[in-house]
Amino acid sequence: RINVGKDRVNVINTFNGWNVFEFSTQDTAYSGMRLSESNLRQNTGISIIGIWERGILKPVRPDTILTDSCVPVGVGTPGQVEKFNQKISDDPAPNSETVLLIGGAKVGRAAARELKKQKRRVFLVEAKSELREIIGDVPDRLTIGDASDRHVIEKGGLNEASLVILSTNQDDVNIYLSIYCRRLNPDLKIISRITHGRNLEAVHRAGADFVLSYSPLGAESVMSLIEKRDPVILGEGVEFFSIDIPSKIKGKTLAESNIGALSGLIVLAVESDGDILMNPAPNFRFPEVGKLNVLGTSDQLTTLNELFG
Repeated sequence: RINVGKDRVNVINTFNGWNVFEFSTQDTAYSGMRLSESNLRQNTGISIIGIWERGILKPVRPDTILTDSCVPVGVGTPGQVEKFNQKISDDPAPNSETVLLIGGAKVGRAAARELKKQKRRVFLVEAKSELREIIGDVPDRLTIGDASDRHVIEKGGLNEASLVILSTNQDDVNIYLSIYCRRLNPDLKIISRITHGRNLEAVHRAGADFVLSYSPLGAESVMSLIEKRDPVILGEGVEFFSIDIPSKIKGKTLAESNIGALSGLIVLAVESDGDILMNPAPNFRFPEVGKLNVLGTSDQLTTLNELFG
């Protein structure tokens, strides 16, 4: 989820040689454009299939505006994705490569170590002075003090970073810090951890762009070990599903089925007779036998089953 500096594209899954990826539009030429104006498909071959807005995955239309706060989700071949990454990495004003971590306990230290492996510049603010020795020289700058103190957080690097990770183990503190950081620096990307899923909406309302909690992360970690694959970290409740083509849409075009508008699911691909078609066009007609690869929540999948069989 860390999209800072020139490396903006994050591949989150692969399907039969195709990459599903996301990227930040902040500080790129696409910020403020309508999707139809971006010509991404014509120029790079990639297709935008959805956007993250404050932790919610939404479908896109030609008139969807790519704002600084949204994170588009796209699909393309590895070559197309690499070409696109190079294209937006050449932007003359890349965002800061500095990440500010607030909270230097176990999660914060693990995040700092991983970011340093990725050659990121890491600042860390920690309230407890007794953790100074444990944290050591992992971050490039360590500031001891209460992050809710404006002097402390600005000394810690709030105005030098483009992204903040809230890694304290107290949900109420992370909610407060989301509001506080957003007001002090409106252009920040804010990623927060939460312990209790019931606080998910509160953290998003407070200003966090992306939130990850223990339950889905734990479940995905266990499943990835069982299935012997890399973990796929999407959003709260958002997953990839492979399902049989529902009976009520067989023979209809994608536009006629209205499957996205009615269920909220995003159709990534259609598999039939051993072939796979990624990001089918609105005039694509569903075959009688095959599978859909879709992206969405289990509630949206239930809605699909109820509406289409």
